[in-house]
Amino acid sequence: MSTKLAKGVFRIRARASIESLQKSSIVKAAIDDYEKASNEVVKEAQKEEQGRVEQWIAEVKKKFPAKEKIKEEVKEIIGDLKTEKDETVESAKIIARVVTGKIVSQKDKEFASKQSGDLLKMAGMGIVAAAPGGSIAVPIIVKAARKVDIEMMPSAFQDNDEKKKEKRKKR
Repeated sequence: MSTKLAKGVFRIRARASIESLQKSSIVKAAIDDYEKASNEVVKEAQKEEQGRVEQWIAEVKKKFPAKEKIKEEVKEIIGDLKTEKDETVESAKIIARVVTGKIVSQKDKEFASKQSGDLLKMAGMGIVAAAPGGSIAVPIIVKAARKVDIEMMPSAFQDNDEKKKEKRKKR
């Protein structure tokens, strides 16, 4: 036999052997096992990725205040503004009594004086806030003033700051 013929016969026998192996149940079972194992690996990788995504979402939520927290802060500010309004009305009544010549206690005079100071503080902060860059300037001014023992926030908001500090300590 020539070498070409021998090589051809060898190739035909090899193909026949491969085809018979593919048809055998042992090879089919091995292929099925391989497919199952690869599917499990893919599923496990998907679970791990989902876990990483959920963890990332939890971290982002921690960094940004929740909707409820923002609502609570707004309610506190509105409550403080209402308190300031009530104090201003009371102060106006006291000043009206002074102007009309009625007797006013020392305590009422001190209250009216303090409230007038609060009004001036609010007016000053309002002017600064309305200026360009005011939203940045107001917190800086308040913080700088506190360093030299000057309180720039009205009294109703000062109480709120103390409450916030207490809440932070509890957390």
